[in-house]
Amino acid sequence: MPDATINGHKHYWEDKGKGASIVMLHGAAGSGHYFEGVASQLADAGFRVIVPDMRGMGRSEHVDDLPPSAWVDDLLGLLDHLAIDKAVVHGVSLGSRVALRFALDHPSRTLGVVLDAFIIANDPAGNAQLNQGFNPDTMPEERKEAAKRQHGDDWATVLANYFRIRNKPDLQQHFNLRPLAAQCQVPALIIRGDNVPDPVHPLDHAIEGHKTIPNSQLTIYPNGASTLTTANPDVFVHLVKRFAAELAGNPA
Repeated sequence: MPDATINGHKHYWEDKGKGASIVMLHGAAGSGHYFEGVASQLADAGFRVIVPDMRGMGRSEHVDDLPPSAWVDDLLGLLDHLAIDKAVVHGVSLGSRVALRFALDHPSRTLGVVLDAFIIANDPAGNAQLNQGFNPDTMPEERKEAAKRQHGDDWATVLANYFRIRNKPDLQQHFNLRPLAAQCQVPALIIRGDNVPDPVHPLDHAIEGHKTIPNSQLTIYPNGASTLTTANPDVFVHLVKRFAAELAGNPA
């Protein structure tokens, strides 16, 4: 699939289907591999689905540092490169933080946002669990193999780089969305399952986001995993189709 140099770095993405554009942003130390099945379902449902590997991860250029706005800047650059005027921006976990920050910084390029396993800010319990999860020495073998499939032979270096990047105070401040979410100018669909506890993606963050983001709706799926996108893809595709119809002024 295509790749290009954007903002001085090599970027990789998948591009499937035709129709209204939706960008899918993966989570922490992940890649677009995460969305393989559900991205195809969305494409079959009539969307053009763009799935980038964010800078430093997956098949995009592996870097040991980046400025706080890099992931948002790279998404803008990718939309420019693809000549996409506006897109629905979807994100899971870290991707949800990038998606909302993109909508705040570039509302004219954002049709709406879909926030799954939303993280509104870097709370202590979730931060501690994430940092522990990126330690290769304590990872189970199946997770090591998954990381290798996503990032290649230098997967351990990718995780170490991400650990260092995510713990930079200026990056966490950039993605502290608590004081900013009320300024969002585009519609938001917040989704997740109701499984608790999940210190990385607290259910309270989804509720707080819904209370704070002005034009938002919240769907909590019963007995579901925190990340609805891949745990319940049929439900996810149905919700996105309905949301997109509402954005187009054609509610189902």
